[in-house]
Amino acid sequence: MTVAWGPLLAAYVVLVGLPTGLTLMTWWVGRSGASARLERVGAWGALVALVAISVLLVVDLGRPERFHLMLVRFDNLASPISWGAKLIALKILLLLLVVHAVERRRPPDRPLTRLTRVVAVLLLAVSFALALYPAALLARSWASPLAGGAGVLFVLTALLMGAAVVVLLGGEGRTALLGLLAASAVALAVEALALAGRPDDRLLLAELTTGGSAPLFWGVAVGAGLVLPAAGLLALPRNRVVTALCAVAVLAGAAATRYLLFAVGS
Repeated sequence: MTVAWGPLLAAYVVLVGLPTGLTLMTWWVGRSGASARLERVGAWGALVALVAISVLLVVDLGRPERFHLMLVRFDNLASPISWGAKLIALKILLLLLVVHAVERRRPPDRPLTRLTRVVAVLLLAVSFALALYPAALLARSWASPLAGGAGVLFVLTALLMGAAVVVLLGGEGRTALLGLLAASAVALAVEALALAGRPDDRLLLAELTTGGSAPLFWGVAVGAGLVLPAAGLLALPRNRVVTALCAVAVLAGAAATRYLLFAVGS
């Protein structure tokens, strides 16, 4: 399988789901009273991951010294790469504000101020935009034909990655993880039916299910990423080791799904 846009952009498409989903899922779990530690670690984790991902974009640009132009110029808004750079820069700024507020808060479980809550709402909106962004980016190119109608799958895989990290951090994300696994299975099935219904897309479906991508699709995206963690969480819901292993499997499966949406057909 060849990847028309190169390994750095493939890594970006896969990894950007992690800080995006982590922000959204930390907020979701926090609605029911997440610990201050989870909130703090989630904010720092999303910030560090997003900065690392930004480095990938800068290097992939080919001329890193011109990257700042993508942030300060607004005459290139037709470029999806420009939108992505601006969204990432905005989210990094908002995360810095949230991290600053969380670190200065005393006591640690004290409620956030109204201004910080406004920043948090903006952060959620930007995070959701970044969850959808890979589908918008790849839909503009012939190189990733599967990605055009896969916005829901990109959002779900980002949320799965975030929920898995929340579980690994000790948060109560098991129920959310199970719900997202079920939703992802349905979304994959609907996507497969849509491909099967269009003659031109049946070759893409065959590449996924019986072709060169089948081992990654069935073995990692579906088997390790959906079936095994769902079975483990349902069979042994209180076993911490099993729960952690299921979370790791979900991360691998979500990453594989995002990669396949990027690479199949390229």
